[in-house]
Amino acid sequence: MPVNGFDPDEIQEQLYQCEERYKAFMLVSFDRIYRISADWSQLEMLNGQDLFPTASDSLANWINRFIHYDDLDNVVETISKGILEKTVIELDFRGIKKDSTSSWYHARIVPITNNKGEIIEWMGTCSEITESKETEHQLMSRENRDADLLDSSTVGTIILDYKRREGLLSHFWINRLGLKDSNGRDVFEDPFRIVHPEDRKRVETFWSESVRDKKAKFSDEYRIKTVDAGYIWILLQVSLIYDPAGQPLVAYGVYIDIHDRKLVEEALRISEVKLRSLFNSIREGFAIVRPIYDKTGQPCDVSFIEANQVCEQLLAQTNLKGKLLSEIVKNFKKEWLLPYDQVLRTGAPQRVEERSHRRRRWFSVHVSRVAEAGIHQYALVINDITERKNKELLQSYILELSQRMRWLSDGESIQDIVTKMLVK
Repeated sequence: MPVNGFDPDEIQEQLYQCEERYKAFMLVSFDRIYRISADWSQLEMLNGQDLFPTASDSLANWINRFIHYDDLDNVVETISKGILEKTVIELDFRGIKKDSTSSWYHARIVPITNNKGEIIEWMGTCSEITESKETEHQLMSRENRDADLLDSSTVGTIILDYKRREGLLSHFWINRLGLKDSNGRDVFEDPFRIVHPEDRKRVETFWSESVRDKKAKFSDEYRIKTVDAGYIWILLQVSLIYDPAGQPLVAYGVYIDIHDRKLVEEALRISEVKLRSLFNSIREGFAIVRPIYDKTGQPCDVSFIEANQVCEQLLAQTNLKGKLLSEIVKNFKKEWLLPYDQVLRTGAPQRVEERSHRRRRWFSVHVSRVAEAGIHQYALVINDITERKNKELLQSYILELSQRMRWLSDGESIQDIVTKMLVK
């Protein structure tokens, strides 16, 4: 009988039909559907009676009996966390059937709450996923074989599966990096935990930017921690596969041990710093130059390969490296280069004196060939000899003047000689 315009029977019928449609939808969508009481003490099967407890069996006992021993701890931990946080519980596990065979299952259990947020029951589904797990296992086995092909003390592989959220490292490097107790999820969630603290932020930023920019390939050099040699330098080369939406699917990486190369590079860098310090500390100007030849094979210019600070000061130049002699010397003549070219041809060093009329300076240049014959470079050691040259000219002037004045007695003749020599 309708009450206040509502027919309770009609409403009850509509609720029943709604629930039946919902159950029908669930039945065609999942292998097994069940309800669990709010306190997890009772379970009601809607279908799939083959796996679940009988009326006389408690849910807790059934879980301990049905779930594979190797998966039991993870299942209990995941369920406990979901109950505590009142969140959806989702897990994969192996179950023991009545015929004692095992299969893989995927379970999803959702909390149902009232308007106060209190859980009144749990609704769950369970589907057998043995086939997909076997396919996954075969794929993982193949990836393991592929990884092992490159596995050595100097080369290793890492595979990050974004869909399964798992990582795979080749066996030798798992042991070398001290990760034998880590699982695939640990490797995926934090593949940078072995990176040197000074490199980690840069490496993480570079990786995330490469993924953001959808780069198919990228590489980076950084230090990682090993159990046998401390921190070592490695080169990581990565190939990334993306889905049509641009999301990463799989990253394939190759570790290459470049520690020895890095040590050599660092030693070379330190040596170069020391050489540069020595290079700039000597009092003489020093430069290494390379001759440039014209079509006839004659020297027509020289290019500065290296020059120290003293050399640049003597020539009143900055950043001589790469400059041509014709660019810095006014009224440059190719003939000036002939003595220098002779040094290259014979290997015998020479010393020449050059005068800069524009700067009113004299320079002594010692020229020697660099390395062996056939290496078209020579070294220049340059000294400013202006003071010495001025003294020599003054002595020569005084000597000549005294000789000319020896036979003169009148002042007018003496003044005329002195004037002419000064002009000269």
